[in-house]
Amino acid sequence: MLANTSTFSLSYVDALQLSSGEEVVLKTYHLVLLALALVGNILVIIGSTKYHAIDIDRISLVLIESLAVTDTIITLVFVIPTAVVLFEKRWILGSLSCYIQGVLGYVPIFAEVLTITATSAYRLWVLFPPLQALKMHRRTMYLIIAMLWCLPLTYVLVKIGIGQYAFFDPPMLICNSISTTDSKYLVMVAIVLFLALPLVAILGCNTVIFMQALRVNYLSNQVHEGFRVQRNKEGVDQHPSNQRSIDQLQSKQRSIDQLESSQRSIDRLQSSQGSIDQLRGNQGSSDLTWSLSPGIGNSLQRRKRSNSNAVIMVLAISWIFVLSTLPMLTRGIVQVLQPENIPPRFYLFQAEVFLVSLACNPIIYTCTSRRFRYFLRHFLSTRATSLTSALSVTVMCGACGRRESPQMSVRRRRHGEDFV
Repeated sequence: MLANTSTFSLSYVDALQLSSGEEVVLKTYHLVLLALALVGNILVIIGSTKYHAIDIDRISLVLIESLAVTDTIITLVFVIPTAVVLFEKRWILGSLSCYIQGVLGYVPIFAEVLTITATSAYRLWVLFPPLQALKMHRRTMYLIIAMLWCLPLTYVLVKIGIGQYAFFDPPMLICNSISTTDSKYLVMVAIVLFLALPLVAILGCNTVIFMQALRVNYLSNQVHEGFRVQRNKEGVDQHPSNQRSIDQLQSKQRSIDQLESSQRSIDRLQSSQGSIDQLRGNQGSSDLTWSLSPGIGNSLQRRKRSNSNAVIMVLAISWIFVLSTLPMLTRGIVQVLQPENIPPRFYLFQAEVFLVSLACNPIIYTCTSRRFRYFLRHFLSTRATSLTSALSVTVMCGACGRRESPQMSVRRRRHGEDFV
């Protein structure tokens, strides 16, 4: 038996005792989350894999792509069936889909927890021994991600071996699973291994990353302030003045060559030598200043901005995920210890709050990556233009009672002509 079909006729409205206004708010909230999670994560996958639209390092990009794929799977397995339940008020998708959601649905959820943990751990690794982190290959990270998926899959297979069947749980608006035997200890192992320990690791890694980022920002400000004071003191704020210092050095060197032919100018030669030494010091400092500004400075600034964006991205994703997962962790612990003390609406609250992280991740990528914002504008405007052109051609052909010929279609695409 895959699922208990007698629970499919239960209504969530009766279980939660929702008013009509609360039901409308719940439907609107869920549909907005569905649109953001599904469309946003699909655009993230397309933009990062095909157009390289997220400007971070290659290993972090692999983790971001894996997280987007996991979010898309969770959206397809949980969010879309829940939207159907909200409008039908009961489960109508059959036993197989209920079994996939209630039993196999734990695999992408736990894989997402482990993926975010791996993302935080990698960013922490980058901060402290960067040379070792830069040597990691993409294939190594793909192998790690596959292992992260194998862990929850092994847990689910153990549960299936013990004996699991699914049932519709009206307070949560989804199908859940129950064991034919007493599996309380197995549930506790899952809570500790896939929720509690990863969340503690995420909090620890992100706290250290945040403190290290503050320290680096403070030291960077001190260095820039020192360079600014030194440039103001030596009068080498801009490149033309640097060139003038070099010209002065060369003219002094020519004067020294002339003074060496005269024994009467030894004192003047020595004083000029002192001036030369001072100008050489100015030249060395100006070379350092120039190396940190125009040409090379741009690449350094881009690399610094990319690292800063990666840190901000990981911190935002991790903290939002922790906040959205804490209610689910609380529900799991209380359900094992005292399940009768959980109110029905708390089941709904923890299930809907968990979906927030799925919708927020694409928004975080958009806010932290300028290249991804450009990709969204270009991609959406191009698709909107193509769709508008196709609709206009279809309407005009329908009004004329004839179809557009292939030759006319090719001509219109090449020359941008309107169909007449």
